[in-house]
Amino acid sequence: MCAAEAVSAAHFRNVERVGFIGTGSMGRPMIAKLLHAGYQVDVYDIDPAAAKD
Repeated sequence: MCAAEAVSAAHFRNVERVGFIGTGSMGRPMIAKLLHAGYQVDVYDIDPAAAKD
């Protein structure tokens, strides 16, 4: 791990809420993993109905 990665990791250690853009074939599984890990996730999608699921 380089110094920049260590600083970045330390900075995000206390993050509990994240924003996510897109719920397509890649976004939906990534959002599911974040939710399963205990994060609060704010989601935006061009289709408002997709963001509600």
